[in-house]
Amino acid sequence: MANKYKISSKSLYSFINEGIYKLPRFQRKDTWKDDQYFELCLSVFQDYPIGSVIVNNDGRSLWLLDGRQRRTCIKTLFANPFKFYEWAKKACSIKQNDSKDIVYDKYYDRVEEFLGRDLEEDADSADGVDSIDKNNSPNDDILKEDNEKRSSGDGAGIRSKSLDILYQYILLTHNKLIKAFDFKVFFSEKAMLKAYYSRDDNNELVIDPARLSRFIREVNNDPKRMLILSSRNEFQKYLENSYDFISDQKGKDYSKHLARHLDKFWDSVIQPSFFVYSDMDTVLTNAEVGFIELNNAQIVDAQNVFSKVNSGGTQLNAAELLSAKPYWNQLALPDIEQRKKIDCLYSKLKTDDMSEDVRQYCRWDVVATLLPTIDTKKLFFKSQNDDPSCSVVNVTEIAMGFKLLSSCFAVPKGMSKLCLDSLEGKDSKLEWKDHLHEYIEQMKKMIDVIRDKTNLTVLPDWGCSIYDMLGAAPTMELIAGAWIYWSEKGVNKKSFNSADFTKFLTGFRNHFDRAILDKVLGAYKGSGDSKMAFNLKDIASRTRPLTDDENQKWRSMIEEVLTGMLNGKPFKHDAMKPLLFYEKVIHSSQGLDGTTFDIDHIYPQFMFDAGISGLDPLDQNSIVNLALLPNSVNKQKLNKPLNHSNFDSNMRNSISKFEGIDANDFDKFSKTENFEELKRIRGDFFLKTFGEDRENYLNCIS
Repeated sequence: MANKYKISSKSLYSFINEGIYKLPRFQRKDTWKDDQYFELCLSVFQDYPIGSVIVNNDGRSLWLLDGRQRRTCIKTLFANPFKFYEWAKKACSIKQNDSKDIVYDKYYDRVEEFLGRDLEEDADSADGVDSIDKNNSPNDDILKEDNEKRSSGDGAGIRSKSLDILYQYILLTHNKLIKAFDFKVFFSEKAMLKAYYSRDDNNELVIDPARLSRFIREVNNDPKRMLILSSRNEFQKYLENSYDFISDQKGKDYSKHLARHLDKFWDSVIQPSFFVYSDMDTVLTNAEVGFIELNNAQIVDAQNVFSKVNSGGTQLNAAELLSAKPYWNQLALPDIEQRKKIDCLYSKLKTDDMSEDVRQYCRWDVVATLLPTIDTKKLFFKSQNDDPSCSVVNVTEIAMGFKLLSSCFAVPKGMSKLCLDSLEGKDSKLEWKDHLHEYIEQMKKMIDVIRDKTNLTVLPDWGCSIYDMLGAAPTMELIAGAWIYWSEKGVNKKSFNSADFTKFLTGFRNHFDRAILDKVLGAYKGSGDSKMAFNLKDIASRTRPLTDDENQKWRSMIEEVLTGMLNGKPFKHDAMKPLLFYEKVIHSSQGLDGTTFDIDHIYPQFMFDAGISGLDPLDQNSIVNLALLPNSVNKQKLNKPLNHSNFDSNMRNSISKFEGIDANDFDKFSKTENFEELKRIRGDFFLKTFGEDRENYLNCIS
């Protein structure tokens, strides 16, 4: 009997660039979301298999039965960096004004979430791009710098080269790739259409992403590539030899203006782009996809194979894997309020078509909606899965419910997959006989007490949650640590006036204080889950009163950030977020309920540019120059001094209220010569806040 199929492999580079495939009518339409496209790219660059492609060879054509969305995804990654950037922005919550360091952290936080483990475990493993030749690549220094930064935490390891290539690819667009390669003001329209421009619907000349990618690859394939990319001058010679300048009767020196433009973008975008593209192409050439080639299959056979072998490229996360295990599919009886949250979640997942009168709930449902159930006022987490107006499912929120459960009940406590698995074992302290009702009710009560008795009730007023301040691991550590004391010491069974209750509140303040200090100093970087698990083993050391050495550590840290330095290095303004919000907690300052606050530079950033004002650039991000403003106000003030003429009275009043500067002093504190006075005044304020005021807050009795 003749073989109905053969199995082979093909490089992804060939798969996406060969135009030999036809699409049958029953091929699925593109239904993937940005997260799925992004995660498939991570799979490729982590050297994971992305499933088999099924084609039918009818003797004349190759019909692509399965693999269209994967091919579309990789083709888009290959040809359109701007579309991939859109996927990354959505998947990693990247904002356009995020710094390079913030983009890096958000990208690797998303990578770690996708991989479901700490990346340092693979620090010595093959990364799929060991053979890449980076002769004199400027990215070597960039990757080394980023890897050192990512490795600064306890136990952290070097990130894989292939995953860093994707990060650098994101950074190109984030750093304004379009603007860097926009030469239409220098060269003729005919030249630019020949290069990588096209006309849009309004007949405007715009850069075509695919043609720009083709241009970059053409330079990479040029025999004189190394000379062309050796310097800005050589690259400019290449451009001027390839394209004609605009004809200008006034004799404008376009070459001089082009040199100025290239100087601005050469090191940060233009030169790195060629090496990033080269590295990416090498990964795609080395990566393989499995091919199942059917031999002139009948339609019914093709459809059957499609339905049986069809696979995607997205890895299941821990929460999804648990949903397929018998233990978590046993029946549970959540209360009415939690059922509403479960129903809301399933309405977004679109996986439950049962009518409400026959719907059954299981253990997985209870844990998947744990966060919004226990934290109704959004102190620790801003849940979105119980919000009907939000159509997107936050998978991280679901996973954190399971992590919280393992942090409270697993033996040993922690957030690893091993801890999650141990919840099913006989040593687990998790009791389902009461359907977790007692645990959930006590957890809700505990969070309400923490919110109301520790000044933390002000955080939601400032549009901030503890998760927003500290991230996942410290937040999990805080709530799990509180639960350990709350449950094991029996606080829940005693009067609110008991000594144990007072000790609980004082202990939580101390724990919160230590978590903030550790967060600012970078102690959770790298293996945050590991540090969290380590701290939970000795929760008493996290909740006891702070020692003189720890208070001195606080003072030393504040004195350093007043100079714009942290751990001996300049920092980005986002590093001060925990401190700016902690100040509101210490002073019990009221914000605006339901309003989001962002960090504002009192003296705008442009005033610190070298050679403009004489101000020390380090002072730009010093905490003395930072304040919290309502998002809407901050957008209007963006990069403007306090006395800007466009500010109306409402705007001035908001700035004065939230930045703590009298409106009569706006003119004074818009002049560079008065910055030292502002620095002294606010420096004294922060030294007192995180010294005397903070210690009083920690020692107060609720």
